[in-house]
Amino acid sequence: MRMVLILLLSLVSGMSTAQLDHRVYRISGEQCIDQKAPRLYLSGDTLIIECDSMYLLNTTRYSFYREIHQSIKLEDSRTCQSLVLAYERSLAEQEESYRSLLENARQTDQVSSETLQNTQDELIDVQKQLRNIDLELTRNQEELKAAEENIARGKRKSNRQKVIFGVGGLAIGIISGIIIAQ
Repeated sequence: MRMVLILLLSLVSGMSTAQLDHRVYRISGEQCIDQKAPRLYLSGDTLIIECDSMYLLNTTRYSFYREIHQSIKLEDSRTCQSLVLAYERSLAEQEESYRSLLENARQTDQVSSETLQNTQDELIDVQKQLRNIDLELTRNQEELKAAEENIARGKRKSNRQKVIFGVGGLAIGIISGIIIAQ
């Protein structure tokens, strides 16, 4: 029992220290567009990104870009400047493409919303029509029931009249037979 207690305590303490090593970072709002120094996140950290896009670089790639940046700052050559201008143009084109894509997505969303609203309106109309049809069918069934009862009553009345007519004919026949026989 003592061994189980020691094992349980060691597991709980191990889990609590493991939880202290990892952090949760929320990236949103101004952090999405700031131009500040890069942030360092460690393995096991959790990032909750609320931006539309985010670039993550590993240490090797970051060092490579930093070295290129330093060499561009130190050199005053036309090649570096043309590379920077080409890169800036490329970024501007990508940003324009993104904005265009975003606008298309918004328009598509608007059309989808309108289509959904129209479909819902049509479904409401169909439901109303179905309710009216159901009420009409119920009324017609009640009328059919009443007609069936009238027909059944008419048949019973007709059968009674036939039986009365038959009994009357039999009575006249018997009376006629008695009169003739005397």
